[in-house]
Amino acid sequence: MKVVTLSSKQLAGKIIDVHTHVGIGATSYVAGSYPYCQSVESLLCRLNMYGIDCAVTFPFGEALMYDVCQSLSQDKRVSSHSTPSGAPYAVENRLLCDEVYAKAPGAAGRILPFLNADPGRHIRKQLKEMQAISEEYPIYGIKIAGVAVHSSHKHLMDKAEGIVRFAEERNIPILLHSTAYKDDRFCFNGINLAVAKKFPKVRFCLAHCLGFDKEHLKQADRIANVWVD
Repeated sequence: MKVVTLSSKQLAGKIIDVHTHVGIGATSYVAGSYPYCQSVESLLCRLNMYGIDCAVTFPFGEALMYDVCQSLSQDKRVSSHSTPSGAPYAVENRLLCDEVYAKAPGAAGRILPFLNADPGRHIRKQLKEMQAISEEYPIYGIKIAGVAVHSSHKHLMDKAEGIVRFAEERNIPILLHSTAYKDDRFCFNGINLAVAKKFPKVRFCLAHCLGFDKEHLKQADRIANVWVD
């Protein structure tokens, strides 16, 4: 695709924001700094909203050729903000709620936070963190995408049942990442449907339209506590 460079004449008279970023700053995010990321799409939305014609834009965040993990461990902002619990998603869940309820004006009541959870590891630690966050902030549900952390949703029916009971006690739904691939041992539709059947008092939303698998969609339609997005 050929892209034409705009000339000075074409840019003359336009309103130009001369300092914007696209990308993510991992250190800024983990340290609780705000803002910490932006996509080209979100930048365009902001330009359109405020009547800005063009924006000078540069990458945001660390140069990934360097050791980002080492950088995070040595940054005082990160060490002071990180939780000592070692629970999966403890930092991310709190950062989301902090942003919605304390940092972004107008977000509360429009952005409905769901807590992420790992169904395969450190269940007690996660529940302790989730309990603490839910006492401080309104929580609207739980999101689980086992493939992201290589943990099977099957664990929700045994060692991670506490996560499901946490949702049941608070009457909040669970959103499960779902795929139609039989070889997906983490998030396969069949696993998710089995989880939903075992816990009829909990509302489950199965994501990504179950991969548009006709038979799985029929099964989901027959289960009273299942919805599909």
